[in-house]
Amino acid sequence: MKKIYVIATPIGDLKEVSEKAISAFIEVEIMFCEDTRNTKKLLSLLNIDFKNKTFISSNGFNEKSRVESFVFEDKIYGIVSDAGYPLISDPGYLIVQKAYQEKIKIEIVNGPCSINHALMLCGYPINNFYFNGFLSKNKNEALKKLNELKTINTVLVIFESVHNLLNTLKLISDVFGKDKQICVCRELSKMNETIYKDTYDNLIEQITLKGEFVIVINNTLQKTKDKENEIDYLSFHNEVKLLVKQGHKEKDACKLVAYKFDISSNKLFNSLQQKKNIV
Repeated sequence: MKKIYVIATPIGDLKEVSEKAISAFIEVEIMFCEDTRNTKKLLSLLNIDFKNKTFISSNGFNEKSRVESFVFEDKIYGIVSDAGYPLISDPGYLIVQKAYQEKIKIEIVNGPCSINHALMLCGYPINNFYFNGFLSKNKNEALKKLNELKTINTVLVIFESVHNLLNTLKLISDVFGKDKQICVCRELSKMNETIYKDTYDNLIEQITLKGEFVIVINNTLQKTKDKENEIDYLSFHNEVKLLVKQGHKEKDACKLVAYKFDISSNKLFNSLQQKKNIV
């Protein structure tokens, strides 16, 4: 019977591998990998024999034309990345799309996730968050994206490599302000796991440039008196109107929007009434 396992792999600690993941690794006959060498090394560490398994590097495979022409045999398949969940900031989704088209069973094998790990460590209120993945290495494109992210009132999560980390932190400081606290998570779940929370000027003096990084920015609106007075409630009116169109009462819609953006529902409702009176 054809089947595909989407398997999360350790992000730093081999003990993160579950019994279910080990069973899936043993069962899989054909493995799509980010890097076949790293997957073979992981299986060796888990004492799993892979001599009769076929490994396909998804880095070279995931052009759309190659996926579309691929013929699934009556075998058990697996999809993995080098660390964490495949398909997140990863082109493996094309294989899953193909599997859906051919009505092949897909099973997720859960495990460690650097996004969740960083969110638990950052100490910010996580009612919701926005995951961006990697920024463009092109400075202008990265600046454009950061300015877009600045308009999203939530916790922001960004991946970055060691080679581009300092450049990205400087751009974040330029866009969000030099006094903005940035949380930088390094080598998550490994022995050298380190969390830095500071402004850009202080961060660059502390950070060890080694390993992989997850950046977390608290871009939620703070409910202090000074901040409350700065909030432009008019900017949230469209959110309320959208919910009203979906059948919510105006007051209930205000409460939902207020909860989402951590603002005062009463002030939002009052600003709507004032707008009506002006019109």
